[in-house]
Amino acid sequence: SMGIGLQIAADLLEIKDGNVFCFRLRGILETYQRRQTLRVDAKLKLHYIRQELSLAAYRKEFKRIVAYRKAHGCLPNLKMDDVKVNLSAGGIRITIGINENCSRLLMFFVDLEDGLPPVCALAETVWTRKDDSGLMCGHRFIQILKTDQDRLGKYVLSLRKQQGLQQVVSKTNWELMDYMIFEGKESK
Repeated sequence: SMGIGLQIAADLLEIKDGNVFCFRLRGILETYQRRQTLRVDAKLKLHYIRQELSLAAYRKEFKRIVAYRKAHGCLPNLKMDDVKVNLSAGGIRITIGINENCSRLLMFFVDLEDGLPPVCALAETVWTRKDDSGLMCGHRFIQILKTDQDRLGKYVLSLRKQQGLQQVVSKTNWELMDYMIFEGKESK
């Protein structure tokens, strides 16, 4: 109601009579803010991984990639394709083939052509819609470095200026504001 949302990661242990759900918290707390974010249509170099993996597996791969990128820069053998997207600092919309399935989780690599390694972001699918060109899929970034999120925001702003678009925001979206992980020992 105040424009703030919390998301906590947990494992479902069991469901008892009377619809009582038992969870084990995983030590991850994410804060989202309902805010207006600038969006822009663009054609950019993009690569995405679309596999039926668990959130834990994607998060582990994200950590590995971010550590590699920090130590070595660009990822080797990352094939980037020119793709038409709708982009904001909080998410991305892409169109896939009409007969393809949209995965619930994806990892995106976005080249902003700013001389830095591609932005790496873990995203969840929040909506899909069929049209004449294929299946449009809207994705919300659920794990992204704050520096990469800032780069995306600046990139979107610069493209909007180049395209002569107003800086007035027209849509309200949920955007990841903070991400916290407890890495200590679990208590029972």
